[in-house]
Amino acid sequence: MKVITSLIIATLAAAVSADYQSCGGFRVAPAPRCPKGTACLDDPRIDGCGMACDAPGICIPNKAPQCGGPRKIRCPYGSGLVCYDKPNDDCDPRNGGVKCPGVCLTPLEQDPPVEIPEDAPFCGGFGGLPCPEGLVCIDDPRDGCDPKKGGADCGGVCVSPPY
Repeated sequence: MKVITSLIIATLAAAVSADYQSCGGFRVAPAPRCPKGTACLDDPRIDGCGMACDAPGICIPNKAPQCGGPRKIRCPYGSGLVCYDKPNDDCDPRNGGVKCPGVCLTPLEQDPPVEIPEDAPFCGGFGGLPCPEGLVCIDDPRDGCDPKKGGADCGGVCVSPPY
């Protein structure tokens, strides 16, 4: 059973580490150390109990952009980064911590789809239409146009941050 568990964890570590070095967690061989200027933390992009349950963590840069919090800071515009709850504080946005600080990270390909209201305003596109105050423009996943695959003028939809 431990061999199967180790294989699953090693596979998860390989899948998760595409953008950030994997660290911590239960492994057959010792986990690699994080490079200088980074810290090994639970991966906030994945639900679950993280390294407390022997899953690997990721090396998050100490100077990763901050987001969220009482001022609702957004990730840098156009960076492709998404705001995730900071894994190394006691604030939990799911348990009353609506003003929790976050960290901007590259999203996983398997991030859950964003819920888009039917009346979501259109944005982006050829005209570069902006969103109303308090909303952010994201690619509309329903239209078949992918800005990462040549769709430079793809339309978007305005959604509430953080996204």
